[in-house]
Amino acid sequence: MKDAQSSARKTSAADIRRSGRLSVYELFAAQVQRDPDAVAIEQGGSRRSYGALNERAVRLAAALRGKGVRYGDRIGLLSENRAEYIEIELAAAYLGAIVACQNWRLATAELQHCLDLVSPALVIASRRFAQTLSALDLHGVESFIIEDDYEALVQTTVPLAERPDVDPEDGLVILYTSGTTGLPKGALISHRAEIARMALLRMDIRSTEEDGFLAWAPMFHMGSTDQMLGALMSGATVYVVDGFNAEAIVDIMERARLGWLLLMPGSIEPVVALLKERGRRPKGIRAVGAMADLALFKLDELRFSGSGDPLAALVLCGAHRADRVMVGGRWIVANGEIPGLDLQALIKRHTAVARALQSSG
Repeated sequence: MKDAQSSARKTSAADIRRSGRLSVYELFAAQVQRDPDAVAIEQGGSRRSYGALNERAVRLAAALRGKGVRYGDRIGLLSENRAEYIEIELAAAYLGAIVACQNWRLATAELQHCLDLVSPALVIASRRFAQTLSALDLHGVESFIIEDDYEALVQTTVPLAERPDVDPEDGLVILYTSGTTGLPKGALISHRAEIARMALLRMDIRSTEEDGFLAWAPMFHMGSTDQMLGALMSGATVYVVDGFNAEAIVDIMERARLGWLLLMPGSIEPVVALLKERGRRPKGIRAVGAMADLALFKLDELRFSGSGDPLAALVLCGAHRADRVMVGGRWIVANGEIPGLDLQALIKRHTAVARALQSSG
């Protein structure tokens, strides 16, 4: 009896230590085990359950291994939003490989730079970007088009006999800066970072497995990749939309509960107009927006009049007081004041503290 209890305590301690080393794939796999029939991905009229998505991801992982992708290798991915994009990221998470998510909005020379930065072991593209791929110098690296070879690889490859050991500090995706100040730079995002972002969002907006994510923003951007991985680690559904489509977005809003809905100026107006036109309401959304951090300054004072342009006014003319400040999507300064702050009471406290310090000296 004592031996059994001792063994149970050791197992429990080992499990606790191991829980701190979970990867993105392992948290996804826990949701597979919890409810394999739950819907993981919906795109148009197609749905994939957690069980089916897992089966495809582990087969794809074996297929990628067969193409020479090893632990720590980079996979260049050039594709629009689609279910296969998610499967490739999950397969990489399984293998310990890294997906370098290519921004298809970039010019050919910029894409070439982005691929050269990561020295991929394999490049995958969709047919939509096949011509772009053909213009790139892959330096002899193998590539394939999703519509041509992908499904056969998934269907005919046997899963690996043993799952690779992946550490949460290992990289999972490489996302690129926009290149506004030069050529784009790559940012390596680890499993632990993706897990932390998922956990923080769940705490901030109190989302559950019933709150899906609508992935319409490009999957090469953190706005979709972070959230769709977080949804799959949480047991929620990812609704895939191929770019901004107000009609498709509103349709999903009306019939599905959502956690964070990414909308910003330019995209929110058509969505609101459609909702008003239909006279319908969203089924339920925890949070809407892009959680912006903004500082807005008024430039109507005399000292700004000779600046020449707004940026010069801010930098050279002493714009030391913001009129409005938003942090994390919340206004913390409005009309030059902090909402809820009793300024006179604060001044009084400061004066009292100053006098106390003077008297003690």
